[in-house]
Amino acid sequence: MRTRGVLIARWVAVVISAAAVGGGLFYAIGLVLDWPAWLRGIGWVWRREVPEASVPRLLQLAVVAAVWAWGVFLVVRDGSKWRPRHVRALLIWTVLFTPVVQVVCAAQHRALPFSAAFMTTVDPREGFFEEGVKMEDPVAFVRGHVDRMPQYRGVHLQTQPPGWAVAFWGARVVWERIPAAADSVAHWLLRSDCTSYEYRGMEPAQIAAATLQMSLVVISGVGAIPLYLLGREAFSERAARLAVAVYPLMPGLLAFQSKRGVLYAIVTITALWLARRAVTRGRWRDAVSLGVLLAVTSLLALQSSVMVALVGAYLLGHVLFIERSRGSWRVVARISLAVALSFAVLWGGMWLVWGVSWPEIY
Repeated sequence: MRTRGVLIARWVAVVISAAAVGGGLFYAIGLVLDWPAWLRGIGWVWRREVPEASVPRLLQLAVVAAVWAWGVFLVVRDGSKWRPRHVRALLIWTVLFTPVVQVVCAAQHRALPFSAAFMTTVDPREGFFEEGVKMEDPVAFVRGHVDRMPQYRGVHLQTQPPGWAVAFWGARVVWERIPAAADSVAHWLLRSDCTSYEYRGMEPAQIAAATLQMSLVVISGVGAIPLYLLGREAFSERAARLAVAVYPLMPGLLAFQSKRGVLYAIVTITALWLARRAVTRGRWRDAVSLGVLLAVTSLLALQSSVMVALVGAYLLGHVLFIERSRGSWRVVARISLAVALSFAVLWGGMWLVWGVSWPEIY
């Protein structure tokens, strides 16, 4: 009876996963093609008309689809012959193939494929880029952030920690040290929106700092590594490989290139993997790594509270439904303590040194 229940649960999980992947993929395609009209897709967001389909664009899609189908076929064909070197090859392929799919997808609705990533980064409604590249003193900025939050032009910066703005300041400082490269990169980026008045008076290093967030397109494939590790420990080797093969077609990556949420998705997957290692192996190292990861992420976004809640829900479910023992509760208590101490050390230090209060920001 127990075996039958496990089989039913697995089939239900497979059906739900297939529906999620299939529905998400069609959703991403609809966003790119702006169909149906009520979906409010790419053209509505960027106020741009979708270019007519052409042979080169369709050929790009066909090649990407063929390569992806070939990769999935190799994964599901025969799991018994997989060796560690095959897994490494799959991970490398996914890390490299994921940004390629995003660029090809962007090319279906943009004359310049990277322009969507650039305009996402410099969007004045966000505020992080605009304030960050104009920042002169990051310490003074952090100290006065709470008082200035209602006055920021970018609505997102009005409700978020200053981490991203400080990161853009750091990117600008780096580009200032290589002015020739900054000038070339800035001219290349300005092709995406050269008529906008937003960039008048900006130095090349300031514009080139946009590459910080734009690089999320390139590094987005890295999320496949913690996804594989999590799938291998929580489910099976075969399920982990299949998840990695499907990863490049995640709708959020295809439709919203270079959004900050890409980084948060990678962090969330990594946090869940660390949480599972910490609760199943009971090692302080994993618990501390989890706490540091969540605490550092809290400098960037309010979404870190959602990550903490998700990890907490997983740990609670583990001790309630999987390992119901006093030992498991003690392990979860140690993990909770490590996370709490990480937040206390980071934000307590910022409060003591700079007077930045975590409750006031959040």
